[in-house]
Amino acid sequence: MTSINLEIIPPSFSLNSDLAYIPEVGEVVVLAADIRPATSPDLNGLSFDEQRRARSMGASEVRDRFVAGRHLLRQTLAPWLGMDPSAIELVVGEGGKPYVKQDPSLHFSISHSGEMLLAAFSRTDIGVDLERERDIETESLARRFFSAEEAQYLAGSPIKGKEMEYFFRFWTCREAAIKADGRGMGELLGSTRVILRSESGVSESASSESLGVEIGNDLWKVIPWRLSGGYHAALALKQQATLIHWRDLR
Repeated sequence: MTSINLEIIPPSFSLNSDLAYIPEVGEVVVLAADIRPATSPDLNGLSFDEQRRARSMGASEVRDRFVAGRHLLRQTLAPWLGMDPSAIELVVGEGGKPYVKQDPSLHFSISHSGEMLLAAFSRTDIGVDLERERDIETESLARRFFSAEEAQYLAGSPIKGKEMEYFFRFWTCREAAIKADGRGMGELLGSTRVILRSESGVSESASSESLGVEIGNDLWKVIPWRLSGGYHAALALKQQATLIHWRDLR
């Protein structure tokens, strides 16, 4: 696999600062936001159940991430739906995949890591994942969680010195596809693999922006990229989007 420059936003991402723009069929909106620690977080705009859940967490990073994620979702959806943020019903479907009750055709996915949040919205199944790079035992974790082909590739000589980068690249691609599928990591982790050679029209060459992730008989197109601060991200869709709007709210 030839290394792609992952330090920049992918070329298919179009910068867009219009917060009122709602994705049409074939389009995607991706938002990046900060998670700001708070002694007393602002719970206005959250549902009653979310406020109660946040209070039960006390002062913690988990609470801050939960509140920041719900704010990002609700404040984004509110102008699209013409509703008060707290009135939006975020429902969990079978397999634990959430959706918007007032508009089930509007799909979303959210991920957080470190001090950052990512959220993605579209009119079709979508998954987004974010991971902050950190020191880990890449070889043993790859043998445990990745396909034999992926683990062998990470242990090979072509990427010597870049094992950490490729581990998190593969990890985010896999998780984004699993989130888009919606059946849960516990059920899908063992049947998921990143395609390393040209298969099903997906190329690994430097000119190819997306990778293929196979889950059973389903193939997902996944766009990996990197952000400042050591973050790895990936966006998964069944079909390549006609337009991807990128909004950086940090």
